[in-house]
Amino acid sequence: MKLFCSEKREKTTSSAPTNLYSRLVNNDSSSDGEPVVFLSNTYYLDSSSRRLILFNVVLFIVSLCCLVLSTLVVTLRSPISGRGILKQTTFYSPPIDSLAPSWFVNQVVTHHLSSNESIFRQDPSPEVDAAWNRVSDLGVIGLTKEQLLHLGKDPTTSTKAPSSWGMGEAVYIAQFDGIHLMHCLNSIRKTLHQNFNYYYPRGIGTAFSAHLAHCQEALARWLMCQPSMELITFDWVEKHATPFPDFDITRKCWDFEQLLEWQDKHRVQSINTKMWKALRAPEGIELKSSPILNDEAQIRKPFNGTRDQAL
Repeated sequence: MKLFCSEKREKTTSSAPTNLYSRLVNNDSSSDGEPVVFLSNTYYLDSSSRRLILFNVVLFIVSLCCLVLSTLVVTLRSPISGRGILKQTTFYSPPIDSLAPSWFVNQVVTHHLSSNESIFRQDPSPEVDAAWNRVSDLGVIGLTKEQLLHLGKDPTTSTKAPSSWGMGEAVYIAQFDGIHLMHCLNSIRKTLHQNFNYYYPRGIGTAFSAHLAHCQEALARWLMCQPSMELITFDWVEKHATPFPDFDITRKCWDFEQLLEWQDKHRVQSINTKMWKALRAPEGIELKSSPILNDEAQIRKPFNGTRDQAL
């Protein structure tokens, strides 16, 4: 019997494993009549295939790791947009999508008390009131039902804009918390000891007393929610024995004026107007249980008088 290697390799010895060769099923014979048996290349193919598959698997894993790593590098190095920063630090607020806030470095400078730059620190006057009222003007904006639900609020008890406002039947009303907090700060400012008699010579009533308590809590909660991480240093100064804090710090800010402009452009109403005060719950609407702050407004003692004050 004659043996031939299928890959033209040298003849193997008779001791080769039987699984390395196979007999032709068509009984082909050599020229001398003996059947021809070819060595199978199965062994060689299996070994090469395994090495090729292993190489491809390793190459795929390495390529995948490189792709993930490069994506992370690009993501980490890509600057976050002003809108993106607001979205990352806000639970949900649809107006962000139509804002283009730009963050900038703001150097705080303390000006002399008589300067217009220090108007938020000055004693009461018509000019001071105008400045505070402008930045604390509570405008009312509209929300769709879907946006209201995204906030986790109940449409059955949430207030809709009345049809007389021309906003349609499915517009719910809301206000910016940031401007509400400015409103709270302005309310507290008016009741400071040195300002109290100027604004409230006859005292304040129960509702406004509860409102002030709410305001101080709201401001405290906000400051604890997103506390400023800027640093205040100290200096040795004349006429002061101990270190004096340097409040002229550098902050990262975005333009508050842009928020006021957006509110003015999209407001559907303002609080404390006649139309606002005329709002009443429609007949048959489900009423939400009285909130704690509303209950407190009924029982708090007035300050320096008994007359109730409009908020």
